[in-house]
Amino acid sequence: MKHRVLKAQDLPGTLPKEMARLTYLKEIDLTRNYLSGTIPPEWGSLPLVNISLVANRLTGSIPKEIGNITTLKSLDISMNNFSGVLPWQLGNLLLIERM
Repeated sequence: MKHRVLKAQDLPGTLPKEMARLTYLKEIDLTRNYLSGTIPPEWGSLPLVNISLVANRLTGSIPKEIGNITTLKSLDISMNNFSGVLPWQLGNLLLIERM
């Protein structure tokens, strides 16, 4: 499984939309960093199994495109500053085990 785990690295900045070019990527774990901004809607095209963005400084709404990731089993975006309503498209995540 291909993954990017960069836990607790004190990373600043925003989540790069360019990660959507990494079509082999299965896991993104950027837990406990100093990332801000929003989740890029472009990530909705990735065949991800796990997304963990716990304890960052992310804001805005959760992009509806996340509902396109039908391979997603775990989505943990807790301890951030998201706003708005959950997109109904998250109901498309039929394999989800942890949210």
